[in-house]
Amino acid sequence: PHVPGDLEVIWPHCALDRNGFLHTVSTENGGAGAEYYAKGTPIITDGYGENITWGDGFLAWDPADFITIDVACSPVSDKIVTAWINPNDAAIGDNNVYYKVSTNGGVTWGATQNATNSPPIDPSCYANIGDIPFCNGDTLRPWIDLSVLIDRDDVIHIAFSTDSWYYW
Repeated sequence: PHVPGDLEVIWPHCALDRNGFLHTVSTENGGAGAEYYAKGTPIITDGYGENITWGDGFLAWDPADFITIDVACSPVSDKIVTAWINPNDAAIGDNNVYYKVSTNGGVTWGATQNATNSPPIDPSCYANIGDIPFCNGDTLRPWIDLSVLIDRDDVIHIAFSTDSWYYW
């Protein structure tokens, strides 16, 4: 599909909705940063996927500092969700999980929501000690990886790995 500014968009995560549309989220090559969403129609011939018609191509999405963006589709409605990890303050890594929901199959999207809403790491602790895990204490912050799904009751679930000073 068309990519804004001829960027190389890789690391796709895909989900097929109940109407047969393919929803894809991807990250700009070179690491975290620009994220993109695309909705496509798979072209099936004799039971085999032959091509995908991408409609509007890749649309710019909320940026992320990690390659974590994921997408899921409801098995019982037109609800689609994307989720990703991003810090409140990139200097000290106080990460949160963010998500957006579409209730009409990806035609329009609601506002970005903060799922974890962890408080920021105390900047005075970081300035004086300089140790992010120590200043984070026992707060389990999202770290580098997440998965999202929508169950048969149309409830969104987001699972993520964590990093903390007091971890096993």
